[in-house]
Amino acid sequence: MNSHSKTKDSLSKLKVWKLQYARVVLVAAMVMYPISGVILQYLDSTTLENMTHRALLGLMFASVLLGTFWVEHVKRNYICYLYASLAIAIIWSGWITVENKFDVNYSIILLTGIAATASIILHRNLMVIFLLLSTIILCLYISFVPNNQFHTLTLPLATCILFAVYMIRETYRQQIVKEVRTLNEQLLILNSNLEEKVVERTKMLEKKNEELEKLTYIVSHDLKAPLRNIGSFAGLMEKKIEKNDLDAVKSYNRIISKSVERMSTIVSDLLTFGKIEQVDNKLVETHVPSIIKDIIDVNYSSELYSNVRFTISDDFPDVITCDYNKISLIIQNLIGNGIKYNDSTIKFIRIYYSSTEEYHKILIQDNGIGISEKYKEKIFEMFSRLHSSSKYDGTGIGLSICKKIAKKHGGDIDFVSNHGEGTTFCFTICKSLELKPVPKKVEAK
Repeated sequence: MNSHSKTKDSLSKLKVWKLQYARVVLVAAMVMYPISGVILQYLDSTTLENMTHRALLGLMFASVLLGTFWVEHVKRNYICYLYASLAIAIIWSGWITVENKFDVNYSIILLTGIAATASIILHRNLMVIFLLLSTIILCLYISFVPNNQFHTLTLPLATCILFAVYMIRETYRQQIVKEVRTLNEQLLILNSNLEEKVVERTKMLEKKNEELEKLTYIVSHDLKAPLRNIGSFAGLMEKKIEKNDLDAVKSYNRIISKSVERMSTIVSDLLTFGKIEQVDNKLVETHVPSIIKDIIDVNYSSELYSNVRFTISDDFPDVITCDYNKISLIIQNLIGNGIKYNDSTIKFIRIYYSSTEEYHKILIQDNGIGISEKYKEKIFEMFSRLHSSSKYDGTGIGLSICKKIAKKHGGDIDFVSNHGEGTTFCFTICKSLELKPVPKKVEAK
């Protein structure tokens, strides 16, 4: 269960405990108000008391209690209904005390009711202060009104009421405090996770900004260079056409064609790079050797590559869960680099498999010019090139695309090489990638 789910669970538990607390208070009030009236009449038969009023108060509390179960509006605003009903009961208690000319027994029960209500509504510290003030007022009242008949059972009754309310309050308060503490802990974890995500997103934005800066450079430099060539040689062609110098026109036309081709390659690579970043993986169970054989058959079966020797190991698993098109692209890029950056008379490309507990490892080895260790990080940067385009054609985006594909599969890419001794690239695919269920088509009936 993640932090968000735990927080929701704690919130729901807190709401349940608060609602249960309110219901228990309503039950206690529903019982205590009528019973206390009966007891007061027993203590003093001369009291002016109409038990119908107390029955109505009990009915009011019962109505609110039932509303918390079946009336959605009451369930949502149960605290307001609880406080309102308690306030009405306290006002009525004051009125009945006045009717009985501030009889000491009624006055004690009134202050007890107010204190009990305060213990429900007020904070513990405020409740203690309130009870002290109530006790002082009561003592002063008894001392100044000696004619009132003080019944010895009144104080035990008041004590029982306060003790009952105190036990109810403490029982539920502990659970509520526990849930609040748990909720605060979850919020701290969420805040911590949020801070980590902010740091992570900040780093990601910084990286994106770097890529945008490099993109700006490539647009302003690499794309402008072919455009300048096209513009310049188009002007020269016009002059040579006027002089009927066809050999020069053909030469300039070839340069213009190469410039257009380079521009097209750069734009195509940029679009591919952008799609990999934005499009989610379409995971399927894939037989990787079939991908490799298809790439070789389609791209490297002509006479131009008659000096290339391919070896595919037979230890690949039957299927690997991955994005077929993206893994095809990464393998094609790495094979292409192994052939392009290779000055050997006979070029060897070996593709084999290894694995760990968590990752599939696909390795592509060549006998090319190799890569110095000092360029281990640089070659995977966007638009990074170690050679001039006149010697080895390319845009410097290919390995960047490979790294993004590997990262999208929960893995990474690395290489082992020494300059002039060939290179072995290794990219990994996380074994825990899960296939998303394909939604069933619903046929119209």
